[in-house]
Amino acid sequence: DGSFDQAYPHEHSVGATAFLLDSMLAAYDVVAPACDAVTRGRLLATFERASGFLLRHDETHGVIANHVAGSVLALLRAEALFERAEYGARADALLRTVLDSQSPEGWFPEYGGCDPGYQTLCVYYLAQVLVRRPSRALSEALA
Repeated sequence: DGSFDQAYPHEHSVGATAFLLDSMLAAYDVVAPACDAVTRGRLLATFERASGFLLRHDETHGVIANHVAGSVLALLRAEALFERAEYGARADALLRTVLDSQSPEGWFPEYGGCDPGYQTLCVYYLAQVLVRRPSRALSEALA
């Protein structure tokens, strides 16, 4: 189904899929010229399946802002590679979810509370999103 597992087999983790897809797409930008056509085709098919999984699935066990922010970045990378507007539209919707969940104190929720470790990961993903898709709302949220 395009997903990757995080902690156990057949988990179909949104977070793990987002994190791996983002890293794989970044690495692909570097290694693609050295890949033969068959390898490129296999990689692109894997990326397309993972992107499709993120397009169709949400986290179902709580608001985990770093997972959602990772999904936003992965989908924006996928939109750029595949030129598929639905990936960008989904990224925009997920970004609104993250921004709407920000606490008045400025942190983004992880299972209903603040988590300094995951906060840094969330901010990293959002900062990368800001580079790719500048917006006043995101800039203000990060500030």
